[in-house]
Amino acid sequence: MVTKVYVDPACNILYSSFYIEGLRQLYGYKNVVFCSKPFKALRYGNENFLLAFVIEGNKYIIDPVDFNTIQYVDFVEWADVYGKVNYNARNIPLEYVHKVVPVGANYGIACYGNNREINILWAIKHYWQCRNRLDYTWSSYLCRYLTMYKRKEEKGRLFSLNNKVFFVSRYWEGQNAANEARINFIRACRRLHEEGIISFVGGMVPDRRNSTCPKDVKLEKEIPLHEYIAGVQTSVLVFNTPAYHGCHGWKLPEYMSQGAVIMSTSFNNDLPVALEHRKNIFFVNKDEDSLYDAIKTIVSDKELCESMHKNIKEYWNEYASPQACMKLFLGL
Repeated sequence: MVTKVYVDPACNILYSSFYIEGLRQLYGYKNVVFCSKPFKALRYGNENFLLAFVIEGNKYIIDPVDFNTIQYVDFVEWADVYGKVNYNARNIPLEYVHKVVPVGANYGIACYGNNREINILWAIKHYWQCRNRLDYTWSSYLCRYLTMYKRKEEKGRLFSLNNKVFFVSRYWEGQNAANEARINFIRACRRLHEEGIISFVGGMVPDRRNSTCPKDVKLEKEIPLHEYIAGVQTSVLVFNTPAYHGCHGWKLPEYMSQGAVIMSTSFNNDLPVALEHRKNIFFVNKDEDSLYDAIKTIVSDKELCESMHKNIKEYWNEYASPQACMKLFLGL
């Protein structure tokens, strides 16, 4: 018997696309159907990024919002299983611990391809199905589809044992923890560059004109996209740190998908299957000296780089890719 998956068209398609792609890979493209009928009890505001779907009468929610607290009690009440990307067991109310579980981190995927017109047509169809349950405008709904179609398929990294390090990040006003870690990483890289240990290119791009970004790490203009992609593709390592409100962010799963050698500060939230230090990730404190020592260790140990590259690819395929992530979440 063919299993049908019913997806709520009211979902934020940009944040849901990763999981929708996983469902399609598990059940078949034609068996993942957008239908509003099973979800009439659910209403969505503009900041609601949740994905609701039903499989054989079982009701599921995936919550990718940045906070590790429960923000949408009505959705938790509705669900049989509630998957939370930024999962912290200490913040789950006792009455919900039986249904709230961690789910793998996501990023945006062009799940309807890269054709603008086709994405607009799907947006019109889905909006018409769920418009009476949305507390925001058509233009806001459409915006998610117009952002999603620009997302490119992730290409495999050009894994190389060179000593090049490339890192460009946005400086977000008010996100002090993430900014501090990234600033210290850049300063550590520049010290190593001056010592001839690595070749470093990078800095931070302010998110506004009157930015408080320190001048020594500030880039005066945006890096062209093709230069950014080429830089990341050939960097011997990448740097990850929790993003908005301490969330996992999109960079972590993007890096995993590319088999990158990932150096990261500690996580605030739990993954369904933990990453292991020096096996598939290199955890480090966020102070400049610790980052300096860690970068030096990684670039000077080619066997470690090769091992981490191999192991993070295995982790991705087993637990974190769209299909593997959904398989783990659904207990298949």
